[in-house]
Amino acid sequence: MNTVQSTGHATVRNKKDSQFEELTVSSSEKRNWRGIFIALLVIAAVLGLIVFSILLLSPEIESSKLHGRRISLYDIKSGRYDWNARNGSWINRYEYVFINAEGGLTSLHIGRTGAASGGFRFEKLMNNATFRQLNVNSYDVSPDRHFVLLYAASGHALQFNRSFYIYDLATSNVFPLSVKEGDQQAPLLQHVLWAPNASVAASGVFGAGAGSYWATSGEKGHQHQQQQPSGLASSSQGIAFVHHGDIYYKPRVQYDLICRITTNGNDGYVLNGVPDWLYANVPELKGPTLLFSPNGKFLSFLSFNVSGVQQYQYLWYGDGQPYPKIRNIRYPKVHSPNPQVTVSVVDLSVLKYSQSSQKLIGVPAHIGAADSYVGGLRWLSSTELSVTYASRNQSQAHVLLCRAPEFSCIEVFQEKAVANSWVLIGETPLFIGGKLGEAGLPSEQSAVPSVATFDTTTTSTTTTTTTTTTTSGPAQQGTTAGATVPKHLYMLKRLNVRDGSHGYYRHLVLVLLGTKRTITLTMGQFEVTEILGYDERRRLVYFMAAPYHKPGQRHLYKIPLGLDQETVATLDGAAAATEEGASSDGTGSGGDGQRYSNRAGTNANTSDVMLLRPYGSAVPYCVTCGSGRRGSTEPSSEANGDGGDGGYAGDKQANNCLFNRVVFNEDYTYYVQECLGPDSPSTYLVEAASERKVRVLNDGNELREQLAQLAKPQILTFSVQIKYDFNAQVKLFLPPGVKEDDDLQLPLILHVDATPERQLVSEQYSVDWNWYLSSHQSYIIAQIDARGSGFQGESLKTQIRGRVSIEVEDQLLVLMYLRDNLKLVDPNRICVYGKGYGGYIAMQMLAMDSNQVVKCVAAISPIVSFRYYHSFFTERYVLQQDDAERSLIESDLSTKVASLASKNFLLIHSTADCMVHEQHAALLTRSLVNQGIIFRHQMYVDEDHEYQSVSEHLFHTIETYIEENFGNDNQDWTTAFFLSKT
Repeated sequence: MNTVQSTGHATVRNKKDSQFEELTVSSSEKRNWRGIFIALLVIAAVLGLIVFSILLLSPEIESSKLHGRRISLYDIKSGRYDWNARNGSWINRYEYVFINAEGGLTSLHIGRTGAASGGFRFEKLMNNATFRQLNVNSYDVSPDRHFVLLYAASGHALQFNRSFYIYDLATSNVFPLSVKEGDQQAPLLQHVLWAPNASVAASGVFGAGAGSYWATSGEKGHQHQQQQPSGLASSSQGIAFVHHGDIYYKPRVQYDLICRITTNGNDGYVLNGVPDWLYANVPELKGPTLLFSPNGKFLSFLSFNVSGVQQYQYLWYGDGQPYPKIRNIRYPKVHSPNPQVTVSVVDLSVLKYSQSSQKLIGVPAHIGAADSYVGGLRWLSSTELSVTYASRNQSQAHVLLCRAPEFSCIEVFQEKAVANSWVLIGETPLFIGGKLGEAGLPSEQSAVPSVATFDTTTTSTTTTTTTTTTTSGPAQQGTTAGATVPKHLYMLKRLNVRDGSHGYYRHLVLVLLGTKRTITLTMGQFEVTEILGYDERRRLVYFMAAPYHKPGQRHLYKIPLGLDQETVATLDGAAAATEEGASSDGTGSGGDGQRYSNRAGTNANTSDVMLLRPYGSAVPYCVTCGSGRRGSTEPSSEANGDGGDGGYAGDKQANNCLFNRVVFNEDYTYYVQECLGPDSPSTYLVEAASERKVRVLNDGNELREQLAQLAKPQILTFSVQIKYDFNAQVKLFLPPGVKEDDDLQLPLILHVDATPERQLVSEQYSVDWNWYLSSHQSYIIAQIDARGSGFQGESLKTQIRGRVSIEVEDQLLVLMYLRDNLKLVDPNRICVYGKGYGGYIAMQMLAMDSNQVVKCVAAISPIVSFRYYHSFFTERYVLQQDDAERSLIESDLSTKVASLASKNFLLIHSTADCMVHEQHAALLTRSLVNQGIIFRHQMYVDEDHEYQSVSEHLFHTIETYIEENFGNDNQDWTTAFFLSKT
């Protein structure tokens, strides 16, 4: 064999040797390809066995397999998947106006024969061009249907300041609403209200002639000739509005004539017709502050004197200014003056003759109006007005009736709070029956009326009935001595009713004002959340309620209530008999509290009093429950009679109708039902008598299709037993594609709110930051409603009074339950975040966490000391009746900072937060520094409590902070996990 050597010289080879070498190389190459091919087959076989083993051992994924794109933070910030609720209203008995899918305004006309002849017609009133040009975010159609009031989106720092425009439906012209005649600019107004249709005020003002003497916004006593601008519809539609704390009235909106009703308004001292900071920001105090009588002759309004309320001042840094400005708000705190609220009425029909037609209502002296909360403003008729006063400690509420022309008032009802509870202030009672406006309020030189008093504090623990006592009121200041109430005038109100050992629940109670009796219409372990109205023709009361053992749902109920003389006499007689102790029945409810008996209110044990049986029973009937079952107890197989959905509506079992909002037309023949969750919402027109959904106003298909493209979190709701046999309601957001029994561990984030009387766990649809954290970041999100939360009875709700932060025990207990019983939860990666009161609870959880459950906390604008929080909240929930100072000290977070040493938390606050002031953050940081505790603090300049302009940065900050605490090992697990499932 020849050998080739590398010697630097050419090697001479003969032809034979060359041929032999080529043959040898060729044979070698063929053998190598065969080996490679065999090796590849072996490798492929091994890989196949590995993949087969993985697929064989992987858990089933079925419908939980991940699909769709993960939601982004931009989706959340832009509100892309939000539902525009409450975008419609009834403008008369047969017409409903709403925002259509294109963003324009559409009207649904209902023929007087209704569904019987298919008498429905849609009419497009406005396209979306005007809404977009003026940046409109709300609207209000005038009662005469000639104009649309357009609310321009407010970018103003102060509340209730925005521009308003009037759109003429006949001509499509738009003109601004201004306090100056002929002004083409749109000033910032604080409140606007249409006058009722066919108002008598305008005709009284203008009379038969065109010229009259008026006090206008600019001059007093000059003669003003009215000329209608060209191109505007002929209408007598009036409108009232508020500018810089004063009320103005235009008898005809298309004319230039403007009348100034009040002259003492000043944003820093007196506000007429618009609430101050406290009444504007506390939900329990929100209510009408400007209200026309039904015929438009009178205008009632609340005046807020805030001159005695102390000011909170804060810095406003602005853009580029060398020195920050000092801003201030009137902010009442504990042990300091609240705003003084008065109620006035002005006769609009005589304004042209006198500026002294304004009258202050006369309030009985024993009420102590100067230091009371005021709410519940409502006109019973064109001459009778109702208003509610409540004591500052919220233990008593007084319902007054006042009558024209002097508007002196009498007290017709008094509510006393259940022990450790409080009364409702802003809620307006519903008056029914009687010939309102004809007799009884008040009459000259008659006896001082007795007052119906609903006092549950003395009710026996074994009885399920309420207590009615009859008392004589003291002399009344500014009131005609001795007034009587019409014999057949009744009031419907939500009051606390005891259900034996289960405690108190807010229920529907009928008050017979003429005889001072109270009759409980509903009872049991559920809560009436709203009284919608009374259908006099069909003798039905409609109300909303959170069902038995389902506090997160909202359903429409009805119950028969006849007010004929025979029925009322039976009711009154039964109530009187029970007052004499004529019965010996105990609890009046079934063993499980599922029976709904109607009781005559008394302090004695009573027997059942069934109100009326025209429909076979007086048990509340659930109209919107899935199976049409009666009551709100256990599921029933009872059919829904003739109440099938029919044509347009689809199935009542739809999973988006567990949380409902209902708005009736004025004669209760139709109502609009908004199905608000838990799935994507929809809106229907429903015929009340048949319960048929006769028209679809918004099927929600567009939103539903968009949601179908997302990898949505899976939502679970359940209850966990906590202290004293209470149940905490829990909601979990599981990442898309994850099952409860999957063999992996995920981080858990607890979103805590815990604000007293609120509800975080409900069936209402919402796509928020929790969705993003679960879908995009693959975290488990938990929400907990425990002691102090609403809609589960007074016993649970009032646990926190005088002991705020007691719910911290519940939050930690449930969190430990989830950690120990849900194998998906990584016990070493649990964080908590909360805002406001929720931020306070989150920090308290970290301080009290002796079991080291919580790894980190993000507290956004946390309350630190209730000395610095607003008076209504502090006096309602925090103060102990026997030792207020002690309760303030014990609830102060800054006194517990020693327990935060070596704990991990992020404190976030803003400099212009007018709800939870920067003062709270300053107090906490000072205490932390004094203790030598290292912590993380982020401040947002010139932001308020909502952080709207910096929300994306805020979310990223918290998200980054949580990721840092969870560690880098969380970054790649999701990809590996889902690859193993595909």
